[in-house]
Amino acid sequence: MAMLSQSHKNPLVKPNSGIDIPVVDLSCPHEAKKLIVDACQDYGFFKVINHSVPIWLVSEFENEVIAFFNMNQSKKDKYCPPNPFGYGSNIIGRNGDIGWIEYLLLNSNNFPTNRKILSPMRHSPATRHDTTQARHFHRQFDFAV
Repeated sequence: MAMLSQSHKNPLVKPNSGIDIPVVDLSCPHEAKKLIVDACQDYGFFKVINHSVPIWLVSEFENEVIAFFNMNQSKKDKYCPPNPFGYGSNIIGRNGDIGWIEYLLLNSNNFPTNRKILSPMRHSPATRHDTTQARHFHRQFDFAV
């Protein structure tokens, strides 16, 4: 999971637990490659800075994702069947602490394997007309990786 931030002044986010979230600075692509690998291996997530994606676009995407996860189960299953990317859910902790996890796996290139993944988000004016911004981020991120 990547978390986007425009701020380079606060390079580490410190949750209440005191654990630092790894930061990947895309203005240094050669360093970013190793940081991404290390962060994924050690933590499973990281914060991205200096990515040049406007914060309003990030916010719009977050709103679209929240709206998606607020849909009823049948709509989520219909829009984004895993193939291999898409929506998934699973019961976790079968040995005691039972829980439920939902996830949405997205491909980071311009040609997603399953085009239905984007269908719930195509209706938003922000996501519809700002695909150029998103493609710029994808190219920048792909270059770093």
